[in-house]
Amino acid sequence: MVKRGWSRYTCRFWRTIRNIIERGLVDVIVTTGANVYHDLHFACGLPVRHGSDKVDDNDLRADETTRIYNQFIHNRYTLKAQDMLNQEFARKLLPRLKQPFSTATLLYNLGRDMLEDDSGIVVDRKGSFVLRAAEYNVPIFLDSGSNHSLGMDLSLLAWRLECGYEPNQRYFGVCSIEYSHSAATEYLPWRRWTKKFHTNNSTYSK
Repeated sequence: MVKRGWSRYTCRFWRTIRNIIERGLVDVIVTTGANVYHDLHFACGLPVRHGSDKVDDNDLRADETTRIYNQFIHNRYTLKAQDMLNQEFARKLLPRLKQPFSTATLLYNLGRDMLEDDSGIVVDRKGSFVLRAAEYNVPIFLDSGSNHSLGMDLSLLAWRLECGYEPNQRYFGVCSIEYSHSAATEYLPWRRWTKKFHTNNSTYSK
């Protein structure tokens, strides 16, 4: 199991996770929606720049740049663009999913759709742990289906569907109960031998 607490993917921690996924050393990933959201920047080729934590955040704000420690992400060219791309994939994906569905089901199908994308949106299929996990059938569970940018992107789309702004689609929802049940089912029977990495300010294996 790989467990990820706070958003650190933009610091490239997940490059290591991608490598061990390919080697069959990961059975399941539990992470936050923020890590998944920022991971997709790399799959879509959106700009993430290595900067400095010494920069004045007021200057960054004037430049429309968000800083995560020493990583710079542009509000329009990266974050807003990612929001639009997430909703573009979701419009095609969500009508196919049988409700209720877990976050693992959502992310597996999203990863498969992005792997098979031929529109040019996805430019790096090996640069994303979400896509690599889908390719190697490693489930990814989120701590929540809503309290992150990915969840807000889908919630906005859900609102548009419910209000009839997108009449050819239907309303959807990620079921937290189904998520909790699926996560427990995945983990508990194998807890004695599941390969687990827990990183929260430190790294260890157990």
